[in-house]
Amino acid sequence: MLLKVNQKESGYPMNPTPISNNSAINAARTIPQDNVAPNVHQEDPSVQNDRPQNAGGPVIAQRPRGVAQNDISQRLMTFETLSEKLGNYQPKEDIKIGGLTLYRRSSEFKAMSSALQQYHVALRNAPSDNRQEQFMSLRNQLADIRESADAYIAKHEKNTSKQENVSAMREIVNQIASEFGLLQSIENDLNRVGDNTQQGVEINDMLQAKRFGLSLADCNFTALNDNNIDPSGVNEEFGKGAMNTVAKLTYNDGETRIFKALSTVPEVEEGLASSVHARFELPRFAARNLAASAIDQALGLNVLCKVEVGTHNGQVGLMMEEATGVHAMKTEKQEVDDEDWNRLLGQKALMEADDWKMILESQGFTFDENGNVALNENDKPFVVKKLSNNVIDAFDAPMTNNQQADLQRQLCDLQLLDCIAGQLDRHAGNYMVSLKDDGVKLVGIDNDAAFGHNSDALLGARSLRRQHSRGEPVLLDKQTFDTLSGIDFNRDIAPGLGGRLDAQQIDATRARFETVLERIGNLDPDFIVEDWAQWRSPNGETAGAYLEARGEDASYWARDIASARDEANALDEQARSA
Repeated sequence: MLLKVNQKESGYPMNPTPISNNSAINAARTIPQDNVAPNVHQEDPSVQNDRPQNAGGPVIAQRPRGVAQNDISQRLMTFETLSEKLGNYQPKEDIKIGGLTLYRRSSEFKAMSSALQQYHVALRNAPSDNRQEQFMSLRNQLADIRESADAYIAKHEKNTSKQENVSAMREIVNQIASEFGLLQSIENDLNRVGDNTQQGVEINDMLQAKRFGLSLADCNFTALNDNNIDPSGVNEEFGKGAMNTVAKLTYNDGETRIFKALSTVPEVEEGLASSVHARFELPRFAARNLAASAIDQALGLNVLCKVEVGTHNGQVGLMMEEATGVHAMKTEKQEVDDEDWNRLLGQKALMEADDWKMILESQGFTFDENGNVALNENDKPFVVKKLSNNVIDAFDAPMTNNQQADLQRQLCDLQLLDCIAGQLDRHAGNYMVSLKDDGVKLVGIDNDAAFGHNSDALLGARSLRRQHSRGEPVLLDKQTFDTLSGIDFNRDIAPGLGGRLDAQQIDATRARFETVLERIGNLDPDFIVEDWAQWRSPNGETAGAYLEARGEDASYWARDIASARDEANALDEQARSA
């Protein structure tokens, strides 16, 4: 059975139509059924598809219910990539006399190369008014590439001198199957969300999104693109870490977004991989952040940064609302003295270059674009140290008691959310605090390490404290308790996960949610807090004192805020004593 591109003119999606025809003409337009990649989005019957109004937005019945674990991520290589892979291989010239071609040489390779270049040019073309015609043309170009590659393989597969080329052709054939599946997935999404939601959007941008396992329902390409940016409001290196550089973008309407390009390179430490990533090579960071935001909205907590997906500089990435304020962690450059640096240089001669670089990175060294150790303004190597930041005294005036109480409440809400989402990486640098009237605003950022397949990764596993987990909160806000009591996972939470997480991730999230509900249900009513500034424990402790008494293993407040305050106070006392 072969799959032929459907030539009908009506309607999305343009599904491949099974045919049985062995003619050479039809074979040129066919792709074997067993090589067509599956659609990215698979239905999970356990997830209902009715998003409630209190889940942070209108009902979106079109969202797919689950994501297959075998996401399509391979990109069809360009001609330039193929040429580089083959050592800048050049096909033989045809034999001509007097302008007449007597003998064509390397015709299959030339045909495939030409079709490959035409396909990638077509992806960058301006969007067509007739999407169906555009998709049909792309499918037929893929069929041309496949036909030529198959012909090359058939002709040269027994030629020992051509095995490198044959291997590259087979790789292209496999990538075509993935590309075919990606196009089908785009059409399916357009059928769900409506083509008008992606007016003016290049297919190439949609392909990028699908390679990262995203639904087009999560992509705001029409608004969040470079055509709408104020050129004077772009900071390409707004934030720079060991793994990422993020840009700050200001749009013509005055709105700002923080852009983080998507990558297939895992950014969390390898020790988290077994709990977090089913496929370490495609960790689906954008989907994790979108899913975390959906739970935040469903529970009405509002402690996470709002995120969308857009494009910048030809890349698809997360567009995050700018979180202002201060971190509970700060970084400081510390110059390395000559003696220590010479000792490290001596180690370099005794080990592999990559091992030496890994050691330096673990100590806080950074590297420039050429792979050399970065130098400071004195042309000296330096390390970046992570230090506690006393948030309570980080503003123009120390936090009031009411502001501290409000921060305690929001940190406990964030801790609860992280338990449900399976967020293993909520360290002191992954949220920001700002003052707001007589309260504070807490914003959690960076949920790349959320939604592992391990359903109990954060619940009661003290060995995971090194991964920043603190378990469920020991104090719970009364409003949060009441909201949780009325939440149904399938009705209120699962719809926001469908199309973003796979079935195993959703099941693990459901298990964590049910465990949290059970434990919260068993919480002594004395520890459900209505007024955080006035609350007292049975022993007369304030909320802050109670959290601190439970230890740094029990709350973000004790681990990050109180510990930094105590450290700062101790240093002040030492200075006064001196």
